Amino acid sequence: METLMMLNMMMSTTQTLQQLKMRKANQRKRNEAANLLAAATVLV
Repeated sequence: METLMMLNMMMSTTQTLQQLKMRKANQRKRNEAANLLAAATVLV
């Protein structure tokens, strides 16, 4: 029973970490898009 609890906790922890990674990646993509947009407006 305890091993199941441990496995469950580990699974939820990895899920949370993956979600955080995804959020960071999305943030980075958004920043890159904003930078490109800013660069484009400067060039025009």
